[in-house]
Amino acid sequence: HRVVVVVTQPDRPSGRGLRPRPTAVRLAAGRLSLPVKTIPAKDSAGLAVLLERVGPDVVVTAAWAGLLGARSLGAPRVAALNVHPSLLPRYRGAAPVERAIMAGDTLLGVTVMHLAAELDAGDIILQRTVALPPDSDAGQARELLALAGGDLLVKALDMLVDRTAPRVLQDEALATWAPKLRPKDER
Repeated sequence: HRVVVVVTQPDRPSGRGLRPRPTAVRLAAGRLSLPVKTIPAKDSAGLAVLLERVGPDVVVTAAWAGLLGARSLGAPRVAALNVHPSLLPRYRGAAPVERAIMAGDTLLGVTVMHLAAELDAGDIILQRTVALPPDSDAGQARELLALAGGDLLVKALDMLVDRTAPRVLQDEALATWAPKLRPKDER
């Protein structure tokens, strides 16, 4: 599978001097010599224009801080996918890893799913359970889930090529939410 463009958020102020710093995605893409475009998550029109110009077979999101509009969802020729760090429909939303840890879950997971107009509600292609080692924090959990998610994404892409990718509806009755953390939640 060939990556034709990586899209990430613009640089953000960071550190004591609040100097603009590139995202981890932008840095990784640079190390891999992949073309990078920066578009704010809220600029759905700008993202749609880029995707229509590039004409990808597949669009993949991971930790994108917003919903893709109808134009962006319709831009890829084959599918628009998301890699989500939970076993959907459990923990839809902005903080699935943190909410799972706060709930005392010891088994986390990752889902590769089709993107839909509603947040984290698309049809599931693949899922994998990941055991959380004792005393792990959210950062360590995200690393484990990222590795599992990357592997699962490649399998899902292979299945799309072979036309064997399933589309499993999420059970809305089992959906739970993982809203963004507030300062009091972090205590």
